[in-house]
Parts: sequence; C-alpha cells; structure tokens
Amino acid sequence: PFAGTVEQIAGDIAAYADLGVSELIFDFRSENIAESLDRLGRQGGQLLAITRFPPATPRRATRESRPIVIH
Repeated sequence: PFAGTVEQIAGDIAAYADLGVSELIFDFRSENIAESLDRLGRQGGQLLAITRFPPATPRRATRESRPIVIH
C-alpha cells in the first residue's frame, strides 16, 4: 500500500477510509530539504486534491503534547 502513482495511493487512502480511518500521516522527507519540500508540495498537494479527506486542522503543540507510540 501507499506506493505507485498518485491515483494508486489515493485508492489506498480510500480503502483505509472505507475501514473507518479518518487520519493518515505521510512522511515526505528525503536526503535534502529542497527535495523534501518539492515532494510535499507536489505529491501532497495532488493527494489532497483527489482524496475525500478534508485538510487537517493545524494543532498547536503544547508542553503536554506527547507522540502516540504503538508497539
């Protein structure tokens, strides 16, 4: 899952949405910041445009914020 063309990845996202998933986190990092920003802008923008997920509401980090870790 989550590999291939933008359309194929959108299909994977739709399959998870059908199972009740309402939030996904993608990592667009690469070896350098310019490539990471390009990936985020190009691929992230295309995925948002063709999926039915609304854009996430930015959350303000607090000192109490902790990452969720699943083992």
